[in-house]
Amino acid sequence: MRTIAPSLLLLAACSATEPEQAPVAPQQRSLPSGPPPEDLPNFLIIDIDSLRADRIGTSQQAAALAPNLTALALSGVHFENAYAQAAWTVPSLIAQLTGRYPPLVELSEGRITGWGNQVHLLPEILGWYGYTTAITWGHTIPAEFSATSRGFTVFDTEDETGPDAYHRRVCQWLRERPEGPFLLMVHNIDLHAPSVAVPAEFLRDRVGPGVDHQVKLLDDQLRIARKTMDSAERVALLTGIYDAYLSWYDRSVGQMLDCLAESGAAADTVVVVVSDHGQELFDHGLLGHGRYHYDSVLRVPLVVMDPRSEVGGHVQSQVVQGIDLAPTILDLAGIPVDEGMQGRSLLPLLERTGQTWPEREIFALSSLMAASLQQGSWKLAVHFPSDPDQRSRREAAQVGVMVPGAVPQLFDLATDPGETRDLAAEQPERAAALQAQLLERVNQQVLLTRGGGAEPVNEEFLQLLQERGYWEHVHGRGKQENPRLSR
Repeated sequence: MRTIAPSLLLLAACSATEPEQAPVAPQQRSLPSGPPPEDLPNFLIIDIDSLRADRIGTSQQAAALAPNLTALALSGVHFENAYAQAAWTVPSLIAQLTGRYPPLVELSEGRITGWGNQVHLLPEILGWYGYTTAITWGHTIPAEFSATSRGFTVFDTEDETGPDAYHRRVCQWLRERPEGPFLLMVHNIDLHAPSVAVPAEFLRDRVGPGVDHQVKLLDDQLRIARKTMDSAERVALLTGIYDAYLSWYDRSVGQMLDCLAESGAAADTVVVVVSDHGQELFDHGLLGHGRYHYDSVLRVPLVVMDPRSEVGGHVQSQVVQGIDLAPTILDLAGIPVDEGMQGRSLLPLLERTGQTWPEREIFALSSLMAASLQQGSWKLAVHFPSDPDQRSRREAAQVGVMVPGAVPQLFDLATDPGETRDLAAEQPERAAALQAQLLERVNQQVLLTRGGGAEPVNEEFLQLLQERGYWEHVHGRGKQENPRLSR
């Protein structure tokens, strides 16, 4: 199994000729005709960035950590095998809002490439049917990227951040909202990149008294802890800080739900809790996301609580994906699903109709440094070097910096759910076949992306990407690569 050239990532050095086959552009849908459906529900989507799937559930441990999120999981439908389409925010969020596999999000000559206006986002479609759509951003990258805001009324322009700020903004909007159905989405990145220090009460519960926790990225905290702590202490500290922020945000979720009830809209509002990606918390000796395509990063929580339903309060074990969110929202509203969407409505699982749920491959694309394809229990992932010397250098580097020698890894999740044993050398034919299919999928997304639109970026946005650990989207800016891939 050969190593993929790091400087070109998954993209190989090819001649600058035109691609042999032009990409098929995403389908467009015409504006709807006729009156909108009656009794349109409202939607409140709470997207908690970097939230791991194992932190949400119905166990006593989950209830102690996040009681409000646990209550939602108990009263709604908890999808315990939900997967994101990328290991970092922007492409995963676009997949959720378009119902399509993510574009290749990349920087080139000071512009960020992605899909143009030919792809409709969920808030655009809902707006055609009379919905008021709004989003409140935390201190997060998508707020600087217009492709994730198209169709929304973006109203969060305040400098105040931290979990307590989110529920205040949600409550204010609910009090002042216009008549008619609404989509309200909340997104933040405080589990990954804290904007303010967590209150001492939460920190004390998770890491004990006397901890001087400054406002830093978790990987910055790791570098500080390396100077004074052994490995076990570092893991306990960083995990405790992560859980403290989650408990703080859980309190804010409870306050959002209280305000929803006070507004009189709770009985008609579908509440969705999801994450656009998870987080490595030393499962493989790593901390962070973006470059890693382990299940600890791609498997995410998903809870749908529909107060109009009589069959809530159960767990679904079927594999679902981020691309299923948009068609599900449309289906719940009785609105035709955009014919270009690649996801499937989860309504049969929500209503427990007994309909057979098809097994699908899971394709995830974070960048030309990180992608994966899972078919059944077999998963081929490209994310980090397996050479021990390179691995030690990688761990010493800042999270988000890709180092030379990216190697495809093959896992059998049926026998190795923790992804601890790379079987690429033992099963070279299977690994080669999956790698070829993965590169074909990546190639298709590259061609679609580069046939779409681009928007300018500024230096502040580039700096924000670097500060959040997404170095690969800044590194190499200005380079023009041929969009064809080698096998």
